[in-house]
Amino acid sequence: MTRTHRLDRRHFLGTTATAAAGAGLALARSAAATAQGSSSPEASPSASPAASPVAATPDPNATWKTISVSRADALKAIRDHYKMEDPANKGGDVIQVFTTDIATLNPILAQDLAAGYILGIVYQGMVGLSPIDGSPVPALADSWEISSDGLRYRLHLNPDATWHDGQPVTAADVTATFDAILAKDSLAANSATIRSLLAAYTATDDHTVELTATDQIATFLEQVGTIAVMPKHIWEGVAYSDWPADPGSTGQDPKRVVGTGPFTFVEWVQGDHCTIARNDAYWLPDEIPAVDRYIYRVVGDGASALQAMQAGEVDVAGLSAAQAPSFIKDNPDLTITAFDTTHMYYYITNLDTAKVPFFGDVRVRQAMVWALDRDLVAKQIFNDYAVRADGTQPPVGPAYAPDQITSVYTYDPDKAKALLDEAGWAVGKDGIREKDGVRFTVEILYTNSSVQNQQLIPYMQQCWKEIGIELSGAAMPFPTMLERLNVGDFTMSLTGFSFTPDGNQGVMYRSDAMYPAGFNIARYSNPKYDELDSAQQRELDTARRRDLLIQASNILAADVPNVPIVFDQSVIASNPALHNFHPSGYFAASIWQLQWMWRDA
Repeated sequence: MTRTHRLDRRHFLGTTATAAAGAGLALARSAAATAQGSSSPEASPSASPAASPVAATPDPNATWKTISVSRADALKAIRDHYKMEDPANKGGDVIQVFTTDIATLNPILAQDLAAGYILGIVYQGMVGLSPIDGSPVPALADSWEISSDGLRYRLHLNPDATWHDGQPVTAADVTATFDAILAKDSLAANSATIRSLLAAYTATDDHTVELTATDQIATFLEQVGTIAVMPKHIWEGVAYSDWPADPGSTGQDPKRVVGTGPFTFVEWVQGDHCTIARNDAYWLPDEIPAVDRYIYRVVGDGASALQAMQAGEVDVAGLSAAQAPSFIKDNPDLTITAFDTTHMYYYITNLDTAKVPFFGDVRVRQAMVWALDRDLVAKQIFNDYAVRADGTQPPVGPAYAPDQITSVYTYDPDKAKALLDEAGWAVGKDGIREKDGVRFTVEILYTNSSVQNQQLIPYMQQCWKEIGIELSGAAMPFPTMLERLNVGDFTMSLTGFSFTPDGNQGVMYRSDAMYPAGFNIARYSNPKYDELDSAQQRELDTARRRDLLIQASNILAADVPNVPIVFDQSVIASNPALHNFHPSGYFAASIWQLQWMWRDA
């Protein structure tokens, strides 16, 4: 058995489809769980709220600079980084098992994480993301330039790119795609986000597209350039309101599921499987896949998924941290890969002092963190498939810098008690603290479908009782919990979250990201944080932007509006007959390496 346990430096992401140097990689976000090591549904962002708009007028005299890496260099970097083997065999299927079905075959409409596994390899955007570090790489576009004022981008489509039905890809397909997203009656999941980022778009010739940003936006290409391009000749004439039921979205007419990627759609049997096949006419002939088909197989529950893996019925299955040790022990011949992601387990405190009297004082919030041994949580509850979260930036991201976080909370219950004393919370006769006639008794909402939650709740109860805080748990279905969180009907909550890999976190912490605008469920507000977040969104210099992100993370670490407990890894079991299988934490949903995979005969 080979076990790869990486801690490299670098979720619900908008419904953009991206490509890893030519392969399509959809990064969809949703509140649906998948079998990729996740055992409970969670919310995830579509994008960070845009910085306050400014008057950004393009300079008509601006000069242009190429900022794209070449396709050849991007491909070489991927092959070298992952030590890709040349295929020794061609053919065979790759079967991956999930407990959640996909919801649509239309990448413009997709809101579910699951759909990314299919759409990301069938469709492509102009720009892709490298699985090495998440940086932009060529997909349908060979290259791109930025104007000297930082507002406009020219993207040059590969003139040989074709749709699966043989029609050429043109700039008109790109503009038609943005028309569909930004139409008043559009049902695109990310229309509001794209509208806030994209001021104008035009086809300057058949293979050149010019995009104008609403402002200087550091992650413009990652958010806008990666949008899955749709075939105009297939979808023109279909009312946007009819897109969800169209046979091209439901799969009832495979001829209408037309993308540009290295795999073509075959069939979708809802609740059972979805199949895509190698595109032998792929417009990048040197990158035609080796395997025949990829099958997305759906089973009823996690136990059934692992049974199918053990029986050799499937090739790839996700494991939870709780499942991993026993499964690895019982299946020594399987390959186990653990890798960092953008995911965190965290608890939320309600900072609305009109509703909740406990958390308005930062000393109380800090005390509660000091009382938890998060290193122990990572080791025992997550079985070492996690690290203590210092700051808010996850290991997969441009600003993970635990050594630069100024407020680091190790386990120190004595410091926790001292802070609570300072805040005026005195220990009562029964050991529970009181202040102004209020007893420090709080309820925490959580979903009981997560094994980690079932272990974390009693641990948190024990730790906080030792410092004089009484905690009761309330388990409920995720949709019910989310409804209560959105309207502020809670005291605390325990859940998980997947950030985008670009470093943006304002969707959770900005003052203007409170429901329904974002995921600032804690009702946190700090003008200094908002100012830094707006600055990092506009900062095009990578090093300066990273410094701004770290400064913002330090504000959050000191204020602790909510508390990242651990950054956890994804764990994947795979058939050792598969070669070039290298999951990447930059892709919450996609088997990006399928384009290069091959299997033993």
